[in-house]
Amino acid sequence: MQKKAFFLMEPNKVVIDTHALFWFVLADKKLSNKAKNILDKADEIIIPTIVLLELFSLMKKQNLLVSYPEIVKRIIADSRIKILTLDIPVLGSVTNSNLGLDSHDAVIVATSQLQGVPLITKDKKITEVYKNTIW
Repeated sequence: MQKKAFFLMEPNKVVIDTHALFWFVLADKKLSNKAKNILDKADEIIIPTIVLLELFSLMKKQNLLVSYPEIVKRIIADSRIKILTLDIPVLGSVTNSNLGLDSHDAVIVATSQLQGVPLITKDKKITEVYKNTIW
């Protein structure tokens, strides 16, 4: 009897968290090789709008706010990027979840869940309660 070969396929569609997006756009070595490879090959990268707001806050803290408009231009210029707004299904998922996450992280996780795709994140709080993550 032959054994069946199982190949783990890389997802062609993912949701991305704030730090992963920041490191991806800046080609920073803090982004894991696995995450970088998946993002490089992905057909669609989903960004919840809350991630763009968190990116603004992150860049402000790091005194990089002057670069924010350019970063956003680079993000939206990528034809693979799909920005999703906070909608009623996501809101319902967040308010009904009991994951114990901050609201912004809950929105990101809910987006991943509702889209049925993995979430690229290094966030330990998220990875402890949500298993469909890549890092």
